[in-house]
Order: sequence, then structure tokens, then C-alpha cells
Amino acid sequence: MDKQKQEELGFINIFKGVCDFFPTGVVVPLAEQEDPPDFLVESPNGKIGIEVTSLFKSTIMKGQEVERELTVTNAEQIYITKGYPSVDVSVYFRESSILTKRGRAILAEEIASLVAKNLPPFNSYISFMDILPLASLLPESIIDIRVARFSSVDVNCWSVSGFGWTQTEFVNELQEALERKSKKILKAKTICNQYWLLCVAEDMGDSSFLDPSEETSSHQYCSHFHRVFFLRMSSRKWIELNNSQPSNLPISK
Repeated sequence: MDKQKQEELGFINIFKGVCDFFPTGVVVPLAEQEDPPDFLVESPNGKIGIEVTSLFKSTIMKGQEVERELTVTNAEQIYITKGYPSVDVSVYFRESSILTKRGRAILAEEIASLVAKNLPPFNSYISFMDILPLASLLPESIIDIRVARFSSVDVNCWSVSGFGWTQTEFVNELQEALERKSKKILKAKTICNQYWLLCVAEDMGDSSFLDPSEETSSHQYCSHFHRVFFLRMSSRKWIELNNSQPSNLPISK
């Protein structure tokens, strides 16, 4: 099972733990070549096929989050390879900055070098933004780098930090996800008695801070799924969305 499949299975198991009518059967991931649906579960009323999709404010925003994480991870590896003392590093990127794979290695090297050349005294920390000479050294895409060096830090821990906001109105994003997944279900090789869709807000970065308003929750959506659910990972709260179906959904006989 690949990493994405493992993550999706984790989402389903969490949903199974909070949803009182989830079938008691074993959730079985289908091999990639048998996709869709992503998973099958036996119920008293037959087979249920479950598709899983993560929701984001935008795929571009999510892509930038991934690129920032990869850049900081690369910087940490460069720093470790050179044998410098263990530090806790937080990198704050400018929201308007656009990082690319092509520029990743250069930026990672620059971040690692800045940290190595400006280590704080033992049992203290520094913020580049608070020290004018250091602030002027920051790359254009970075607002701040904070470096902590304490006795409790015995391993390197580098991360992307920042700020975010929770989007509550996302009817269009949900409907687009339903339509995209509906196209897959229409091509399903494994015919089920029901098809469910689980939409997940991962809460792992600003791009996935989503909490539906009353309007988003009560909107009438349209898809080829029998039931559609929204799950927010941070709170484990879920709702079933109002969903109407066209008539050409494949059903087992």
C-alpha cells in the first residue's frame, strides 16, 4: 500500500470511529489497477465502495506548502551533513512568494548557510527579523528564520512555520471535488450497492484550514455518490452533505 493509500485509510478509520452507522466490516483497499473505488467494505446491505479526497483552498496553495516543506527538509540535511550543533529552526515564508523545484537546491543551501553562520549562544535563540543586520540577509521569499539552541534540543528539528485563516465558505470547492470523483465512479470496474465519498480537511497547513459555515453545510450538492461526508481532522467533527444523484450510477444487481 502506498503512502497516499495509507493516509486515506487512516482518514476512513478515524471516520469509522466517530460515525455510529459506519459498517462493521473490514475496510479493504483496492489495488491501484482496480481503482475506483479506493476502498471496499462489506455491510449487511451489500458492498459499499468508498472514495476519499482531501480538500484544499487551492491546489496552488497546497503545492507551495509542499515545496516549502521540501526546501526546509533539504536545508536541514545540508546542515546536518556539515556537522553543526543541533538546533530548532523555524522558517517563515512570505505568503506571496512562489517557490519552484528548480530553485529548491539553491534556496536550501542559502537557508542552511544562514543558520550555520549565525548560531545563537548556547541556551538562547535568535530571530533574524529582530536583528537588522540579519534581516537584511534573508532571501526575498523568507520573512524570518528563528533558531533555538537549548540543552533540551539534542536533535535537529527544522520546520516551516507561518500563519493561516480558516475558510468557511467553500461550496464551489466541494462541488468541484464531487464532480471530479463522480467521473471516476462512472468508470468503476467494481460494482457496489452504494458509493460513498469522504471529503477531508486535513488541517495540516493553511491550505487545508476548512470549517463549513451553515450555508456550506446545508447547500444542495449533486454527484453520483449515494452519500457524501465531510470530516475535519483537527476536531474529528463530521457532517453528511445534502446530495442529489443523477440516474446513471452503476449499481450491483
